[in-house]
Amino acid sequence: MSANSPGEGAQEVDLNLAPIIDCFTVILTYLLASTSFLSLAALDTAVGVRDAATAAANAEPALEFQLLESGALRMRWNPSDEPPLEWSPRAGERMADNSAMRAAIRKARTRNPLLGEAVVSAEGRVPYGRLIDLVEALKPAFSRVILAEAP
Repeated sequence: MSANSPGEGAQEVDLNLAPIIDCFTVILTYLLASTSFLSLAALDTAVGVRDAATAAANAEPALEFQLLESGALRMRWNPSDEPPLEWSPRAGERMADNSAMRAAIRKARTRNPLLGEAVVSAEGRVPYGRLIDLVEALKPAFSRVILAEAP
């Protein structure tokens, strides 16, 4: 910064932009490098979405779970001619804490130890949070959790 003679009252200012540009370049490089390591897998399913007909035609045995608008959960063995099981969780109960669902999964596992996948679908107006809660509850018990269209 240089100043003219004291009597004139005007000052001349030199603004050096090089250090500011250097700082922003370093910050931008850091942000770009760090975002490549972020994992944005909100819903980590092993297989993508498919329709119910494809899921039903799959040769591997599966348990099909359907969330109903009434709040109930329906479980059906595929392939099987048995009637589906249906139960309603208590108010505020998470799917992972539902003892009836855990018992049904254990029973299906003892019947067929090779049971590897769960097919999940939901009726039209089921809250998204309930669907995610069900998927998270099923992930420890199955090698794949598959989202299917509602039949």
